Amino acid sequence: MMNGNDKKIHLNMDDAGYKQGQNRVIDMDSPEYARGEYDVGDILVDRNLGLEIVVTDEKSGRPEPEPLPIVGAERMLQVLQRVKTPLDFVLPGIRARSVASLIGAGGTGKSMLALQLALYVATGIDTIGIETIHRRMRSTPTHGAVAYISAEDDADILCNRLVDIISFFNLDDKIDESDFVEKMRLHPIDRIMDITNPIIQDRIIKSVSDTRLCIIDTLRTFNALDENNAKEMTDLINAMKKIIAETGTTILFLHHTNKSSALSGNADTQQAIRGSSVLTDNIRCQINLSVMDKTEAKEYGVSEEFRKEYMKISYSKVNYVKPIEDLWCKRGPGGVLQPTNLVKLPPNANNGKKDRDSATV
Repeated sequence: MMNGNDKKIHLNMDDAGYKQGQNRVIDMDSPEYARGEYDVGDILVDRNLGLEIVVTDEKSGRPEPEPLPIVGAERMLQVLQRVKTPLDFVLPGIRARSVASLIGAGGTGKSMLALQLALYVATGIDTIGIETIHRRMRSTPTHGAVAYISAEDDADILCNRLVDIISFFNLDDKIDESDFVEKMRLHPIDRIMDITNPIIQDRIIKSVSDTRLCIIDTLRTFNALDENNAKEMTDLINAMKKIIAETGTTILFLHHTNKSSALSGNADTQQAIRGSSVLTDNIRCQINLSVMDKTEAKEYGVSEEFRKEYMKISYSKVNYVKPIEDLWCKRGPGGVLQPTNLVKLPPNANNGKKDRDSATV
């Protein structure tokens, strides 16, 4: 007989070799085993593997399978009555309890944009032009706590950026102090945290359980997987969905564009994301942040001297709403993004001679 540390499993009694036996210990190297001469209660032993198999009359050791979820009769009747359920959007194009991404090349201002979006969700103060899009979508946003988890920048950098935002837009009298402290939650970390690790997942779940939005900055610092491996990136997205299922939050992860997208003028497309296409295909909203290129500068009459100050926010993928128009911003002090109203020059105009900024907030 094997000791208490050896493995015991159940054998399916539908096995083709099953025959009546006398509840014995049978070596799996024996002729009896080869002939299938074992019965309920017999113990099959593999001494090389240190394995005992207890033969039972159970179909299997697994529980009965649960059926797939199904939409109930009442909801299906509502379909016939043309009743639509209003969708809940945390940000334009980003439905509550979903995974979305914000991508851009290094140094374009992803973290600043993410902080400005976080401030909007936490306090309702719009510094980007989000309210205009919500009105076009006819959606009423619900604000709540935001967890900003950053492995890119420490507390000083994050707080300094918030100071720049508050100062640039003169928000001192508009922000409720208690609301800001309670709902704008910064979580700087100093090491890579693999969110596919169950222990790390539990830590994040505990930190974001009552939040409306969780921002992950950046994706590369929250996993040690191969970005180009479709299966591994599927596991990564599924890990985020598990966090959402446990907490009810919404996840916006920051990620980089690939090198070729900027060179080819495709930094505002779905294909600009670095790594496997799963990172786009398996989420429902992708936002691209890109520097104004030379062609766009000519179209808007922006000189080369000022071109790189202008940033374009593009919704390259949205699943639940109509296509969302591009938003233009201009970099201010500290990298703060200021909404800017740019108008294209008429055909055959003398493009590119001067900066034609008509910024409005």
